[in-house]
Amino acid sequence: MAVVPPPIIGAILSAGPGLKGPMFAQIATAVGIAVTSWVQTPGNVVLTGVSTGTAGVGTASGKFVLGVAPLPGTLPANTLVGPLALEISAAIGLGVTSSLNATAQFIGTSTGVGVGTLVNKTVAANPATLTGILIGALSAQGLVGPTSPVLAKSISDGIAALVMTGGGVGVVAGPPAPAPGGGVSVCKLV
Repeated sequence: MAVVPPPIIGAILSAGPGLKGPMFAQIATAVGIAVTSWVQTPGNVVLTGVSTGTAGVGTASGKFVLGVAPLPGTLPANTLVGPLALEISAAIGLGVTSSLNATAQFIGTSTGVGVGTLVNKTVAANPATLTGILIGALSAQGLVGPTSPVLAKSISDGIAALVMTGGGVGVVAGPPAPAPGGGVSVCKLV
C-alpha cells in the first residue's frame, strides 16, 4: 500500500478530537498532501541497511515502521506557543506516524545480495524540502498568514525527526547465485 493523503489526514483529525475548528482541518489536509509528496520524492527520505543471502544484486523491499509519537517539541521551539500548540503537535505527530506505520513501504537496490533478507534504517529525512512543500500546501488551503512559514518549518522539523527513528525489515529479490553474500541496500519510501 502506498502513502497517500487521505489516511494521513484522517489519522491527524482522529488524533485531535478536541480540535474542532476549520483551520485544524486545513492544517491536517496540508500536512497529508505535503508528507505524501515529500516521502515519495527520491532523496527526501533515504534508508540504508544490510542484506544477507546469495551473492548478486537484487531489489530490496519491505515494510517501514517507526514509533508512534507526538511531534518532539518543535512548535514551542519555533515560538508557536498558543493554547492549542501542544494538542496540535500531538495530533500531527500521532496521525502522521500511525498512518506511515499502516501504509509506508520501502523499495530500493541491494548490492552484494541477489536473494535474501535485509534490515534498513532511516539515514536521511530532509526537513527543508518538506518545509517548502508544506508552505505550498498550507497556501493552497488558504493558510497564508505571517506565521505560516514558521508553522511549516516547525511541523517539518518534527516530522523529519520522527521519520529518522524509522526503519524496517524486508526481502531482496533478484537472480539467485550459488554463493552466499552480504551487501548493503539503499531505499526510498513509497
